[in-house]
Amino acid sequence: MTNLISKAFEGHNIRIITDQHGEPWFVAKDVSIALGYRDAANMTRNLKEHQQGTQNVSTPGGTQKMAVINEPGLYRAVLKSRIESAERFQDWVTDEVLPSIRKHGGYIAGQEQDAPELIMAKALMVAQSVIDRKSQELAAAQQTIAANAPAVAFAGLVAEDDKGVLLGNFAKAIGFGPRKIFPLLHELRILMQGGNRHNLPFQEYLDRGYFKVVEKPYNANGETRISFITHVTGKGQQWLTKRLLDLGYLKASAGSASLEGI
Repeated sequence: MTNLISKAFEGHNIRIITDQHGEPWFVAKDVSIALGYRDAANMTRNLKEHQQGTQNVSTPGGTQKMAVINEPGLYRAVLKSRIESAERFQDWVTDEVLPSIRKHGGYIAGQEQDAPELIMAKALMVAQSVIDRKSQELAAAQQTIAANAPAVAFAGLVAEDDKGVLLGNFAKAIGFGPRKIFPLLHELRILMQGGNRHNLPFQEYLDRGYFKVVEKPYNANGETRISFITHVTGKGQQWLTKRLLDLGYLKASAGSASLEGI
């Protein structure tokens, strides 16, 4: 799908077609006249193959297939031009036309022959395009907020809990078993793996107050030994919930949170 836009530069009408990717293609005939070339063919022979092409263009005589050039081709044509206004033409394109097209999907500067009503109509079309795009972005953002709300609310409830809970219990609270949460935290370099510090948090996360290591004595063949167990604090639960949401591992559904993508 293409969109034809007409623009006026110092009395010259420049037609631009935006392709399905939003990239501008300039009608070669119009550019060649504005830049003082003998004709479009004389201008395009200096361009590389990928800098030119053809597009169907609506004209008073019906739709015609016309030669067009892309943005790099336009700059090359400007460099080869010998007229004094070529630099002004390039400034007009780069400073006014292209930013307007890329920001709004259109261009609203009126041509000299445009009636005020036509200029206003063009402005309204561009404005409606912006409104439609912003509405879509807002709807997507609201969906994300609504989807994440249960998990965020859960994190807020535990934020002030400094005693902490076992990681396994935290995993159950968000609908994900401990057999999966530990490998994930190893992968994310939050918990250490192997050796006598297996499943203990890295020091930086202890320093931030996200975890606590609790000593638990136990009897082994009549000998008292100490095991170290990782607890995640309220602050840590809030941080970890947000981290997993941001990384896409945690998905909030209608009334619960679950981890996925493991």
